[in-house]
Amino acid sequence: MERKIWRNHLTTIKKVGMYDDAFFMYFEDIDFCKKKISYKYPNFFDKPFLTLLLRSKAQNSVDFSNSVRNTNQESYIKSIEFAINKGYYIVSTGDTNAALFKHINGFFDFSDIEIPAQLLNIFLITECKFFIGQQSGPFALASSSGKNCLLVDNWPYRLGSFRKGDICLYKNVFI
Repeated sequence: MERKIWRNHLTTIKKVGMYDDAFFMYFEDIDFCKKKISYKYPNFFDKPFLTLLLRSKAQNSVDFSNSVRNTNQESYIKSIEFAINKGYYIVSTGDTNAALFKHINGFFDFSDIEIPAQLLNIFLITECKFFIGQQSGPFALASSSGKNCLLVDNWPYRLGSFRKGDICLYKNVFI
């Protein structure tokens, strides 16, 4: 009966336009993701995990916006190793170049697990212990899910986070 009530609520929300499939997860979706991940990596959920999303769109672009918003992902290797040594797993999502970090024991790339990419990204961002990434849409999802965030490589013209416990690191700007 309760399931039918929730479906009726969701049907109503869809009709009035306040529902976005890209940012909603049923508990079944969370369970599905956990089971698929646990099947491939049985001990993964024994430790908390941090989700890492480092922007690399149009890496070779001459576009000013891309050049200032992208990050030097290689500079994060020592930070990833530090977090793993402190008892966390690190999971990449989105644009993160996982190939740079695959050699690190405790770093995971789930792109080979049969979970739709959008669902996997939402799961990793909303279920992590801590989110590390730039200030963009995924950060807002993590923040609105109550996850603390480490925002990296931010440009000074952007605001940081408004949540207590979040950290915002800005890029050095040379003019």
